[in-house]
Amino acid sequence: MHQEFIDIIRNKLSELGAINVDSYIRKLEDNRNDNLQFDDLKCEDYAALLFLHHGFSVEMRDSPDLRLFLDNNEFYAEVKHFRFKDQDRIDQEKMEAIKGMLTNIGETKKDPWDQIVDTAIEKVNQFIDGKPNILVIASSSPHCIDDSIVQTAINKVEELTTEQKYPGIEKLNGVLFLSTDFNISQRRDVYFYRIESAVIPISTIVLERFNQINGWHFLVKTYFGL
Repeated sequence: MHQEFIDIIRNKLSELGAINVDSYIRKLEDNRNDNLQFDDLKCEDYAALLFLHHGFSVEMRDSPDLRLFLDNNEFYAEVKHFRFKDQDRIDQEKMEAIKGMLTNIGETKKDPWDQIVDTAIEKVNQFIDGKPNILVIASSSPHCIDDSIVQTAINKVEELTTEQKYPGIEKLNGVLFLSTDFNISQRRDVYFYRIESAVIPISTIVLERFNQINGWHFLVKTYFGL
């Protein structure tokens, strides 16, 4: 199963013009026996495919995971996968049991927005000096990490940047969120949340393109049948 996935990824990334595909494939092959790590690495591919399909040039790399260009505008992206957790299973069972009644869900030891803030802080040393940097968050945790949670996390990062509490956090320009759910009313499953206080501004053309990025579920289903 993993080998079939690897073969598809290698062919699609190469076909779409991604750079340094072989190094990314080696990471997948090295982790083929670790299902959790393999699933995390797959999210780098999903992000790369999304960018490629929306006109970006993509280089697969380490720390941060992606180097990206759009009309000579260079920036970097670190990809984070929020895994499906035991709490998600508990919440799903609650929702199925109550059949439309209200219940508490997403009861974790730490507020979910703080989990995102912690991720941003942990990634500070991987952000590139003098260039815009973003986090790409792919969520498999529908009851803990959703689009409203990401906006709250962005507000908290803005506060940390203003307070200069965590040196380096000011290099983060925002979060591109790959949601578990497809919002029917908005017809979206990808959202970009900008951090206004970032030290290196991100270009208008890149921001405008971010708002056009959509359909990661469709790409995954089309290429991998998932």
